[in-house]
Amino acid sequence: MYFEEAFEKIKTSLQKTKIKASDNHFAIQVRMTDYDCGGTFYIEQKEGKFFVEPYNYFDFDADVEASFKDIKDIADGKLDMKKAVDDGKLIISGNLEELLGYADKLKKTEKKTVTKSTVKKATTKKTEKKAEPEKKTVKKDK
Repeated sequence: MYFEEAFEKIKTSLQKTKIKASDNHFAIQVRMTDYDCGGTFYIEQKEGKFFVEPYNYFDFDADVEASFKDIKDIADGKLDMKKAVDDGKLIISGNLEELLGYADKLKKTEKKTVTKSTVKKATTKKTEKKAEPEKKTVKKDK
């Protein structure tokens, strides 16, 4: 897998993330360490908007280094960022406390599941048949 593919997968996961409203600016530069898909991108919250772009960010609050799998798992909510730091899967330079506080603001959107009702509607209706008028036959004389 190349960087572009890996980045798009992570970006898609992060776009499903709901961020609690905050006016604080925060920028994270993320470096994937994989041999085949290594590269840098950034995550930024600015003026209540959320950006994920495949570029370096020079004035970041924190720099994060990890493998694609670990970053993707964090983005998908399968791996807790604090646990990843404790396990050495995520290396953070910069403002660790602010980054972990920022991670607490992230909340995955609830997936709405649509289930079809299996209840059948009653199909029996009482219908009254209207009496049809009798047809009279007229005999013609020859």
